[in-house]
Amino acid sequence: MEYTSLKFFIEKYKIKGRQREAKYKIRFTNTAIDNFKVKDKLDKGKFIKVRFKDQRGIYLYWSPKTLTKKFYLRLKFNGRDYDLDLGTYLKGTYGCDEVLSKLSDIYKKYKEKGKWKSNPKEEILTKSELMDSQKLTIRQVIEKLCEYNFPRKDVEGRLASTTARQHSLFLLGHNKRINHLDFLDDINGMCAIQFRKDRLNREGKIIWDSRGVKSWKELLAHYPSGRGINKKGWNNPSNELSLYDTNRLKGAMVAGKTKPVAWADFDKEVIKASPEKDVDRTSANGKASSVQFIHFKLNDNQIDKFKSGSSNIELGIEHKEYAHSTKLTDENIKSLTADFI
Repeated sequence: MEYTSLKFFIEKYKIKGRQREAKYKIRFTNTAIDNFKVKDKLDKGKFIKVRFKDQRGIYLYWSPKTLTKKFYLRLKFNGRDYDLDLGTYLKGTYGCDEVLSKLSDIYKKYKEKGKWKSNPKEEILTKSELMDSQKLTIRQVIEKLCEYNFPRKDVEGRLASTTARQHSLFLLGHNKRINHLDFLDDINGMCAIQFRKDRLNREGKIIWDSRGVKSWKELLAHYPSGRGINKKGWNNPSNELSLYDTNRLKGAMVAGKTKPVAWADFDKEVIKASPEKDVDRTSANGKASSVQFIHFKLNDNQIDKFKSGSSNIELGIEHKEYAHSTKLTDENIKSLTADFI
């Protein structure tokens, strides 16, 4: 076939391959990313590469198939081009400001006098790669969940603040660190955790000291595992211990061939949980996913007991590296009852 023009050749070439040309340009703002739409008809197997008008070297890769948007930095090291993953755009959680902050840290560590002194592509693990590697400790997984405001499974967005707060009590609560946190909802009804400021009385005297905590890093430095635990009292009547504070973890990794056993106790009637079987969450070499989804199969009599609110219901987990149980509150039971059809 003979091509009559260079433009025709380029258009034919685009049809054959995955679309990587950055023919779309938008401003480097979260609003521009949210409003970005493609009017062209695209194959679901292709993705769009978007250039930012006011940020050189940063690109946004958007997949029409998965609807994910990922930031990348194009860099040149030793004469070769590399695309460095800067993380996935999450509305209200991870956007332009977070990317620039991450880039600043990368430049400080890997650049010298304006030049790359080493290749960050070979050394940096991004958030998604960290989660996929399954080499995080249980405490590190908890820190990530909190840092990203409790992201939802499979879909974009985050949990509601009330649900996130309930999860946080089990994960790192029953501790003074929870006093530093305000669980709020943004305009989309998704959790946005804020750090509390000093509380003053009418005379301007501090009645509650925030200790200057403004980040998760500072909070966990003040209250590492085992410090600041609330003893049995009005704010911890069952004398519970959070997963983050238990001393039975001993640096346990979220991996291994030994799977934990989860159970529910209905007035001494034990029901063992069954794992979700949509995908295999354990790799061939025995590494288990950081997050497991389980189901409790209840018969009609057990469902009636659950709905009645008169039963003592306890959830627990057994594992050689960690064992824990917690009693469901009336609020927990009422919330979970809505899940029964």
